[in-house]
Order: sequence, then structure tokens, then C-alpha cells
Amino acid sequence: MVGLPLSYESEGYDRDHLQIPPAHTRLIQALTARHARVVVVNVGGAPVEMPWADAPNAILQAYLGGQAGGGAITDILVGDVEPGGRLAESFPVSVTDLASHANFASHPTQVQYRETQYVGYRFHDTFRVPARFPFGHGLSYTSFEVGAAKITGRGHDRKVTVPVTNTGARAGSTVIQVYVHDVASTLHRPEQELRGFAKLELEPGQTADAVVALGERAWAVWDTASHGWVVEAGEFEVRVGLSSTDIRARATVRLTTGGEVTARVNPASAIATDTEFATLLGRPLPAPRPLFPFHYDSTIADLSQTAGGRVLEKVLIGQVMKAMGGDENDTAETRQMMEAFMRHMPLRALAMSSEGKVSFANLDRLLKAPQRDGGKGPSQISMTTTRAP
Repeated sequence: MVGLPLSYESEGYDRDHLQIPPAHTRLIQALTARHARVVVVNVGGAPVEMPWADAPNAILQAYLGGQAGGGAITDILVGDVEPGGRLAESFPVSVTDLASHANFASHPTQVQYRETQYVGYRFHDTFRVPARFPFGHGLSYTSFEVGAAKITGRGHDRKVTVPVTNTGARAGSTVIQVYVHDVASTLHRPEQELRGFAKLELEPGQTADAVVALGERAWAVWDTASHGWVVEAGEFEVRVGLSSTDIRARATVRLTTGGEVTARVNPASAIATDTEFATLLGRPLPAPRPLFPFHYDSTIADLSQTAGGRVLEKVLIGQVMKAMGGDENDTAETRQMMEAFMRHMPLRALAMSSEGKVSFANLDRLLKAPQRDGGKGPSQISMTTTRAP
């Protein structure tokens, strides 16, 4: 059992890496080096890097199962039930592979989403960057065979039907996923886009049809000029698979009716340049808000830029920890989580969540104290800090 502890993953602050604790990685390496049959159960609410993924016999991604999660994990491990879920996100090989990595957290008050629409499988599949585990991936205790896809219907309303057979020795489930690829689009679109899915539960040897309905939005793109969804007439390839990279069947649809899409400049790569990003934004890039002087949106951690702010930061964290019920009996992990949460809290949240104990007038006085003398040092800090929530 490994995964993301409270200090790595919680509400109120962002992770700054995609790793599990080093001790967890060392545990996996030690066990897989000595034993031939190892299953790793990973607990956490988001993707992590898994450089050790090829070492164990299996990996069970448990996510956050709540109070009944332990029993559910046990049922899966002993084979009483099968793991029926599929990944709703891509697990990258490394965070540095991702287009978003170039600009995320590059400035403390501004994030530029220069990767535009190329997030998750839309990035991996379009730019041929393999994921450790692709979107839609998931295994079963049995195996399945997918037949040829049949498409019926007229106009923009179509129905995809594909026969699926359980070729294994026990009952199980699979999720048939339908992706659409626009063969020739005015706009630069991802390589493929998920447009529907169907889950089947089949007995050994049983065959059944997976049916997925595709409506107008399955083919459409957003037109910035008309501020609406528009379908371009033309050829589309419908791809049926068990993940975004495990495509088992393909079929072609030609749509003869549609509207006009306004052409626009598209980034030449997965990361927009300054000029491309400004063009997409429709105006010059705004300058990030400076950290100093402090303001309502400054975080408690921002206060550490000045000597007076560091004193105020320490007082505020201590008071908020006390109000949240923290004490010397808390584990180090719990304290780390609570402190990380508080350091990322905007100062306005103190006034908004203090039930009147800290007014915005009090907050104004607090903000002035560490900023006097150009931020070189503190003046007398108001004792109202002791009344923080």
C-alpha cells in the first residue's frame, strides 16, 4: 500500500510534483527485488509518476474510496470482485513530459495556460507523447474481443454499435469508448476526442452489443465568431477502443451538412509562444500582479518577504492552527498539511471565514504593519492578530 499522504495532497494548495514519498518508492523497490509476486495498491486522488511500474505484477489504483475503501480493495485483491473502473485521466511517465509543465507555477500570482486544449489524452495522443497509463485504461480478470463497428442513423445523429465478446474463463466487465477524429478541420483539433462510452458486463463466452449514441455535439467545434457550436461538413473517423491508445475498430462517417467555422491562428506546437498566446487571448498578455505591497489576495506565505511580515505570518499560522484544533498531539504529517493549507490561504479569507473576529478594517491595519518603511521591518503589529479565526 503506497500513495499520497495528507501532506502531499489536500484541499487549499497545489502539489509541486507528481511523486509519491521516497520511502514508498524504496519499499516497492525492496519488495519487488526479493519477491516474484507483488501487487502495489496506490491510494490517492490524482496521477503520480510511477518509474517502478514495470516491477510489480499488478497495480491497483484505489483513488480515495472512503470508509468502505479497505473492504473494496480486499475484495478485488482476493478475486471476489473484479476491478471494473477505467482511468478518467492520463498518468504521465514524468511531469516534465507535459506541455503544462513549462508554465505552471512559473510566477506566484499568475499561471499562463499556454498548453490551451492540449491537456491529458488530447496532448498525449496529438503529439505522440506516450503516457505511463493512458486515458481510459483499465484491466479485468478476464479478456474481451471487439468486433467491427457499425454506424447507423442520418445527419448529425448517429448510433455506433459494436459486438463485444468475453473470451476469458470468468465473468467480467469492460468499457467501450468511442472517439471521433476530424479528418480535415478548419481549426487545429486534438487527434481524437472522447464522445461516448458504454459499460458491458458479460459472462464467459457471452457476446453483446455496445451501443453509443452520437449527437450534434460529437462532431462540433466552438466558433469564436458566432459564439456557438458548429459542425463542419466533411469526413470523420469514428474510433472504438478500450482506451485512448487501444483502438480496436474504426469506421468512417461523412457529414454533408454543416456550418462555417471561422479560421484562426493556431499554435505551431503544444505550447503557445508569446505572440500566439496574445493572439488567442485577443489582447496583450497582462502583467502579473506584483507580490508587494501586500493586498487582500496576498497569501499568508507572501508575508515572509519582509521582516515584519514574517512575524505576522508566524502569529497568523499559530492562531489559525489553534482555531482549527491543531495541537502538539497532531502527527507531523497532519501539521504539515494544515500549515501548507494555511500558507496558501489568501488574507481576505481570514476576514471572510472568521465569523466577525477579524474585520476587513482590522485586516487593513494588519496589512499596513509589515509594509511600513518600504517593507524593511515591522512597526508595532496589531494585537488583533491574536483574534484570528
